[in-house]
Amino acid sequence: PPFHSASQPFPFNCPWTDPSCGSSPFQYCDMVSSTTLSPANYYVPGGFDICANNIVLDCNGATLEPDPPGTFNAGGTIKITNVQGSTVKNCKLNNLLLQLSGSSFNTITSNNLVNSSPQLIGSNSNIISNNQIDVQGWGMEIQSGSNNTIANNSITSASNGIQFISGND
Repeated sequence: PPFHSASQPFPFNCPWTDPSCGSSPFQYCDMVSSTTLSPANYYVPGGFDICANNIVLDCNGATLEPDPPGTFNAGGTIKITNVQGSTVKNCKLNNLLLQLSGSSFNTITSNNLVNSSPQLIGSNSNIISNNQIDVQGWGMEIQSGSNNTIANNSITSASNGIQFISGND
């Protein structure tokens, strides 16, 4: 996939050196348009960025993980930074942090997170709902956010369900 070009400039919150994801995510790419994945396994070492407003990532049951099974698995992060109105749904995430930072009015719904968890940092008015979260440590972490809706999630195997570090949720 090409790097950002004059015909598709990068949003201000995407690293300018990252290539666009196109129709499927890969290591350190930038997702800048709505995408429905084919049900399959996608390997995204280090993760990728969702860095455009009002897009939908519909995994359609696909699995996203840093490395193929049986290989070194250091984890990674799906970063949603300074984004509004975007949705992540129907994903199975293995060993990937799902991080919203400075983002508002986004929806994270109907996902299955294994050794993965949502993290909100300075993010407001987001909806985190109907997710299955099976993780060691914190099931979900919220740092300095407000008016986020956390509803109908199932958190198992976590030493602690939801950690709030300053916020009004």
